[in-house]
Parts: sequence; C-alpha cells; structure tokens
Amino acid sequence: MAIADVSTTPISDLMSLSGRVAVVTGGGGGIGAAICNRLAEAGAAVAVLDLSLDAAKETAAGIADRHGVPTTALAVDVTDEAAVQAAVRQVAGELGDVHVWVNNAGAYPSAQAIDLSAEGWDSLMGLNLRASFVGSREAARHMIDAGHGGAIVNIASTAANKSGGGNAVHYVASKHGVAGMTKQLAYEWGAHGIRVLGVAPTLTLKTPGIEEKQEWLESVGYGSVLDEYASSLPLGRAALPDDVARLVLFAASDMAMIMSGSMLYADAGDMTK
Repeated sequence: MAIADVSTTPISDLMSLSGRVAVVTGGGGGIGAAICNRLAEAGAAVAVLDLSLDAAKETAAGIADRHGVPTTALAVDVTDEAAVQAAVRQVAGELGDVHVWVNNAGAYPSAQAIDLSAEGWDSLMGLNLRASFVGSREAARHMIDAGHGGAIVNIASTAANKSGGGNAVHYVASKHGVAGMTKQLAYEWGAHGIRVLGVAPTLTLKTPGIEEKQEWLESVGYGSVLDEYASSLPLGRAALPDDVARLVLFAASDMAMIMSGSMLYADAGDMTK
C-alpha cells in the first residue's frame, strides 16, 4: 500500500483529523492529556487510556466539552498485554476503526545504577519499552485488518540519543530502545501504509513524572537542578506538555505524510548542546 500523494491538499485538510479515531495511552494527565486535547482540536475522536479511570474520564470529559468530539475513557494497565488487546477492541466498538495510536504512558524514576535491582530494571523496561511495543503491535494489527493504514507515535526522550544525566540508566536504556523500535517498525509496516514516528521531549515541566523527580531532588539537596538545566537550554526554557502535543499532532496528521521512522525533537535546542 503506497501512501497517498497529498501535494494538492489544502493545509487545513492536511492538519485535520476529522473522521479519524486516536488512542492515547497515559492520557489522564501531563503530556498525555495535552496530546488528547490537540488531537481532539484537530477533529479526532479520542480514546483516553490511563491506569487511573478517574483521570482518563476527566481528560475525556474536558476535550468533549471543549471540542465536541466523541470520546471514551478506559482504565488500562499498558503492561498487561491482554488489557491492551481488549482496549483496542473496545475502542473500535465504541468509536470506530483506529487511525492514530500514541504510546505516551511511561515513567522516569531515579536509581543509581550500582544500586538498581534487576527487578527495578525489568519493571521500567516493561512500562517504557515493552508496553510501547505491545501497543504499537496491537494498533498495527488492527490497522492492517482494517486496510486503511495509520500513524503510530512513540514518546521517547532526548535521552534516546545521549546520557540522561545521573541516576537514570534504566530510563536512558528504555528510551534508546523506543528510538530503535520506532525505526524498525517503520521499516516493517510501511508497506501497509502505517507510519511510525517518535517524539522526543527534553525536560518537560508540569508533568507528574517531573513533579515527582523534583520532590526527590529536593529531598537529596539538589532542588534547583531542573531550573538550572532549563535555563541553560539554547531556547531558554524547558518544554511544556503542549509543546510536545503539537509535534504529536504534526506527526499524526497528513502534514507528515512522507515521514516514517524519524524522531521529532521537542528539545529547546537540547540536542545542540
């Protein structure tokens, strides 16, 4: 299946997701909620998946009120393969065929490599890498069966291309894995009209993970580290959830029709340092 030639399509239509269904994991807050909002603003029906049903419902209700699109909220543990498979079926039954899948759920815990247990390593790999693979695979199976292709967007990190600083070996390894997986899946699934892209944020404020990280840093006497890092970035500030969401919208839309396997950096110039 060759991708469409959209050379004569107006910009407004290229950016529109009207008539499409998008699924966002970890959509209950932070970056995930911002992604849900932008996809809904572009016209997509949005399925909000989150470990917390209350959080998922809050996001879904908010975007339905603001943008008037169909939504559904599901409590899904993305590390549970059967739960992800069931979610795909439920979303398709409630909203229709899935066209966009965003693997956003993840965590950024702190642990010194010398003290990190094998169980801690496996747990984070299960959430950040294995779950992204399972979500991608189940989305691709659905898209292939439906015969319409689609877009899969994996949230990586600038740590996918470099060290993430101290106390994060399992996180850095998981995000390197997400970047490699994105390239390989793009290669394997391109023939089915499925584009697979990554979005790699730098430090992103106003997210649960970074708020937890800030609390930990303050507890060990390094409370100013994140602020100092943010101010050192070439563009002068850290990312915000909507900075990441806008790139996800671009990746999911027909504006990025010829792109697959690439990583888009929401990095404030981080990768130039």
